[in-house]
Amino acid sequence: MPGKRFDRGSARPLCGEVGPGDGEDPKERERTSSRSPARSGPRGAGGRKGRGGPKGASPSWVRAPGGAAPEPGYDRKDLQVARQAARTLEEVFAGDSRDEVLGELRVLSVVPAPDASHLLVTVGPALPLAPSAVLARLAAASGRLRAEVAAAVNRKRAPSLTYRVGPAVG
Repeated sequence: MPGKRFDRGSARPLCGEVGPGDGEDPKERERTSSRSPARSGPRGAGGRKGRGGPKGASPSWVRAPGGAAPEPGYDRKDLQVARQAARTLEEVFAGDSRDEVLGELRVLSVVPAPDASHLLVTVGPALPLAPSAVLARLAAASGRLRAEVAAAVNRKRAPSLTYRVGPAVG
């Protein structure tokens, strides 16, 4: 069944002047113009959207300790869970008024270890604190922290969290 034809006479009262592309479907125009083998634009050569940086680059909170990029064996979804957990833990630490030690912590990195069912969280205290004291407070609050991460991450099972204390931040 043919589509409706555009009648230029009916468009005259609606606009100042009628142009050569008026009445054409812009999506159809994009389809015919983008049939070249070398693709360009926001989706790039691979046809995938949202790469947002040089190949292999990753956000700072998903980097391994020491600033190294995570191993290439990580799945995209595992890194997504790590980013969600990092954001959630950063918010919990920033708003934690119950414990002054946890309130002084910053998330340095979160990496899947070995996959998204287990996450290694590296934290750095804003003040110089003993690592054993920080780990003791994290162990005491681990159930609450895991519950916060479970609420933020859409997974069947909440990932278990292992903590490591990095250098002091700030």
